[in-house]
Amino acid sequence: MRANLLPHQPEYHAWLGELKTRFRQVQLKAAVVVNSALREAAIAKQPVAQMLSIPWGHHLAIF
Repeated sequence: MRANLLPHQPEYHAWLGELKTRFRQVQLKAAVVVNSALREAAIAKQPVAQMLSIPWGHHLAIF
């Protein structure tokens, strides 16, 4: 951080704008990572849920 910047200086507003932009970019990257992980976990659980819903003795082919 630039310690010599004051809120009424134009440089402060530019710096603050850059900081907000970087913060939003990091938030977006984190959201993408979390959503990807949740989607992969849901896809991994789907076959198990399907197998559990099949009645006992039903012909089941697992590949």
